[in-house]
Amino acid sequence: MRKLISIFIALVMIALAIFIAIMLINRKKPQMTALKKSMPLAYTEIVKNKDMPVTIPASGSLVAKNKIQFFSEVQGVFEESDKDFRAGEKFAKGDLIYKLNSDEFYTNLLAQKSSFQNLIVSIMPDIKLDFPDSFDNWENYINEFDITKPLSDLPKPLTDKEKRFIAAKNIYTNFYTIKNLEIKLDKYTIYAPFDGVLTIANVNPGTLVRSGQSMGEFVDTGVYEMEVSINSALASKIEVGDDVLVKNLEKVEEEFHGKIIRKNAKVDLGSQTVNIYIELRNNNLKEGMYLRALLKSKVLKNIYQIPRNLLVNQNEVYTVNDSVLQLQSVELVYQNAQSVIVRGLEDGQTILSKPVPKAFEGLKVSVSN
Repeated sequence: MRKLISIFIALVMIALAIFIAIMLINRKKPQMTALKKSMPLAYTEIVKNKDMPVTIPASGSLVAKNKIQFFSEVQGVFEESDKDFRAGEKFAKGDLIYKLNSDEFYTNLLAQKSSFQNLIVSIMPDIKLDFPDSFDNWENYINEFDITKPLSDLPKPLTDKEKRFIAAKNIYTNFYTIKNLEIKLDKYTIYAPFDGVLTIANVNPGTLVRSGQSMGEFVDTGVYEMEVSINSALASKIEVGDDVLVKNLEKVEEEFHGKIIRKNAKVDLGSQTVNIYIELRNNNLKEGMYLRALLKSKVLKNIYQIPRNLLVNQNEVYTVNDSVLQLQSVELVYQNAQSVIVRGLEDGQTILSKPVPKAFEGLKVSVSN
């Protein structure tokens, strides 16, 4: 009996050991899960080309269209005038800007005219004898001669013989010498050629001014030019005479309206841009202001706009065909910091609307419109 009990206990222990072993084996066995190979998510959009103008932003500084640098062509003492010769002083067209003392020069001019008058008087007897038909003309010229007024034109000789006689007496030489002195006398007084402001003044009253000395700068405050550069590919789409909206970078709400007046025919070799010149007329403008112009091109045919970061290798974009990425070449029409306008995509094509990380041609993606 005791022997049977021992055998039963042994069998129970063996069974218990086997059960525990099986439990431990099952516990250590890894649960195999099916690994799904995940595909990158691709956001896409459908291409729909348009015909539309392109707004081209370009910045530049203002330069006065009418600007004069004053350099004295004569020598003399700077005299005071009705208005101060100082930077910021305004002058209307025709106002005296500055004057140099010309007393000595003027006296010399009067002496030259007096000598010239005596010279003509000295040939009058010869003219009466040899050229009686011209005598009245010369006599009227002498009677109207006034050394304080500009010289009048000489009487025209009626014959070649008379012309040679006048030339031999140095009448023409003296006449043009005096006319030259009259022109030089005008350079002692400078008048405003247009309404404007003196922006630079280098001379004070009482200063001895020498020939060639810089006097100052005078600008027209009503008309300005703005030079901007645009892509050479779009230069043909911008025409002289087009209106341009110009904005102040410091005051966004301040706007001006300009007009394209010139377009350079030369393309800059380094930047491949063309210079465009815009004219603006506004009393609130000042030389040196930095402004932003929005130029509008002619209508461009069959174009599409995409974010700049979708551009690959400078002239390619990713299209999606049957969930596979493919590269397609495009023509760049215009680009700025945020976007590019391209041509070459077909209506209905599917392209990426956002970049796919580590994308490459042939990559299979999960498409999300």
